[in-house]
Amino acid sequence: MIPSFFGGFSLVTSLLMTAALALLMAWMFQDARRGTGPTRKKAGGNHPEQTRNQEAWQEFSTELAPQIGQSRFDNNLAPLPGKYEKDTIVLLVRSPHSIYSYWEVSPQHQRDVAQKHPPADWQNAPWVLRLYDTTDNPAADPALSPYHDVFIAETVDNWNFNQVFPSRKYIVALGRLLPGGFVPLLISAPVITPAASPSALIDPNWPPLVTLQDILSSCPGKTGEISGITSPVAGWGLPASPAGAWSHDE
Repeated sequence: MIPSFFGGFSLVTSLLMTAALALLMAWMFQDARRGTGPTRKKAGGNHPEQTRNQEAWQEFSTELAPQIGQSRFDNNLAPLPGKYEKDTIVLLVRSPHSIYSYWEVSPQHQRDVAQKHPPADWQNAPWVLRLYDTTDNPAADPALSPYHDVFIAETVDNWNFNQVFPSRKYIVALGRLLPGGFVPLLISAPVITPAASPSALIDPNWPPLVTLQDILSSCPGKTGEISGITSPVAGWGLPASPAGAWSHDE
């Protein structure tokens, strides 16, 4: 009988302690919320604790508020115009396999060229970007070079040419394709795409270094073969530039 009494007493004691602990934690949590949040001002004046809380909130709001910096130097400048009314076409190299072009055709230039052709043919003619490859043409004459046509909308003013070839010379022309043929409005300056691999030309003033095998063989008392040497003696077997240092054909 005594063991069961003490067992019941222990259970009741544990429940009472758990309930007391829960009430204490709830009171502490509620007190913490009252102490850190903004307080309402009473008619009789602020309590010192409330005054400290208000000052803390004002300090934090000042530190966390976004800082308004100085105005940009271009805030008062007029926006850039969409068009400059100038006839321009530019071709730029982006990589060995990609080039980029942008252009602008003034309305006056379009009218001047349109007057030389039947109005119906000109109005119905599509806009075309014609990319010429003039690499094998010594005179760089687009009319004698192979080309690739890209049909574009009249409102387009730039284009990326992808999958072009490295080490080639290109010219782009903007125009309209009439029944009688292509009528260019603008023709760009030529550009040359870079090589996609190391150059085969070797500057005679800067030949490749001799191999480690040659250096060791020339030292007194040093004989024997060294494994792992793969570069040939004659500068990797690459031909020298026949026309001098850093030469290339234009």
